[in-house]
Amino acid sequence: MAGVRAALWLVGAVFIAAAASHVQAACPANEGPGDGYFMYVWDDAFFNNGDCPGADPANWGNEADCFEQAWSSQSLRSKLWASVRTDVPAERRVSRIALSKIKDIVAGSAAGSASCATAAAANLKATLREAHDASVDVEVYALLATSDAAFSEKDHALMVVAWNEHCADTAAEQFDGIAINNEHFSSIKCVSGAEADMVTFLDDMAEAKANAGTLPVHMSLGWHWGWCSVSGGVPNDIEWGGVTKKATEHMIDILDSFDVQVAWNTAATMADRAHDAGYQYFVDNYSGSKQFYVLAYLNEVDDCRQSFFPVDSCATGDLTEQGVWDAFDDMVDAAAVTSAVAVPLARGGLHYYRGVYSTGFPGWPEHDAAPVIPCVPCADNVACADSGYCQADGTCAESCEVASGVQGCGTCEIAAGADACQACAAGSDEILDYYKRDGTTEKRCCMADGADASRCACGSDETRISNGHCLSCDGDKVVDASGACACPEVQVEQPA
Repeated sequence: MAGVRAALWLVGAVFIAAAASHVQAACPANEGPGDGYFMYVWDDAFFNNGDCPGADPANWGNEADCFEQAWSSQSLRSKLWASVRTDVPAERRVSRIALSKIKDIVAGSAAGSASCATAAAANLKATLREAHDASVDVEVYALLATSDAAFSEKDHALMVVAWNEHCADTAAEQFDGIAINNEHFSSIKCVSGAEADMVTFLDDMAEAKANAGTLPVHMSLGWHWGWCSVSGGVPNDIEWGGVTKKATEHMIDILDSFDVQVAWNTAATMADRAHDAGYQYFVDNYSGSKQFYVLAYLNEVDDCRQSFFPVDSCATGDLTEQGVWDAFDDMVDAAAVTSAVAVPLARGGLHYYRGVYSTGFPGWPEHDAAPVIPCVPCADNVACADSGYCQADGTCAESCEVASGVQGCGTCEIAAGADACQACAAGSDEILDYYKRDGTTEKRCCMADGADASRCACGSDETRISNGHCLSCDGDKVVDASGACACPEVQVEQPA
């Protein structure tokens, strides 16, 4: 154990030495992945669907029918994507999410492992692909939140790395980082006799960072963890890595990004507590290379002052979506909260998706503009010649049924809002309209066997190539080596 402790202290020394090389620089807001807001996506989310009695704060936590797993289907995910990018103003966009309920899915990830081919794994892959599509463009961090004294997240980080290496078929199916939520430090902070436990907590955090490999690591920190008494000015100094400093300063050294649980709903207190958590230390050492998020609670809590969750009466805060936006704007504005308190290089963090954000509660509009979801090839990139259409989950289906926000793919491409796909009738050679994702239609033909909706009879000045499309030639037609009719020059595909 002593050898492990020494090695981790050496890791700490490397973090500390690296701090001196960073130069302060302002971070632009919302210009790309990682530059916008950060948002937690926990297991269950409030949806005013089906048997839910309505988008009323009174139903939050009391009506099981109002809650669903936030990303369990494409139709539900389309609401998530609308809430982070598609249906919100550019300056309010979320560019990084922490995705919960993934630990059991990535457990056992290994080359050739059956765990990579489960239905849950397929759904996770689809979620990651959609998030990384240009129409959404959101970074996804794997959220690990066992939150125990053993800091089990350090071991679970290895599972996420294994998923990226062995289960993800493409880069789009990989996680962008790891987010950790471990609250154990609150129970040992400044407790007599727990000094060694606090050092162990830092050791474990550094081990989690090492186990993550090249993946960046994010963690949620209590605003008071660096203090034994904030009002009394008594710091929680810990000797770690051969250096004594506040606990949160060690944590800032270790992590790539972090959010501070400020637990209040007014900009001045949010900014003040960000300073208590080490904002100036971050500015002096890491402002150009790490991200500092001020986390706003958007869920129901016992003390209404700690959250933006709507209640009938609260002594502080504007408990609306606009209220949290205003708080984020004011906390970085010296004119709003004074230059001594403002945190201009901090970014907003939202805790959490459909805790109240995007629920449709009074003051909290539901974001539901269905984005264009990319088409996903069927297994082995084969067309659904026998069974119909290639769906967004990568499976084949006999027909394309269009629900709100659901995109059919493959042979039949659907624009959002299109009524249905048209299939080839057996024995038909009629021309049908096919909906495309850009909102236009394209004429395609059905052969008599109805097997391929892209085939059609070619005109006198056209030739058919092996995939059934009709092409016009710039010159005389020729017969290629296989005996098929082809064009001698560049082939230009023509709609039927």
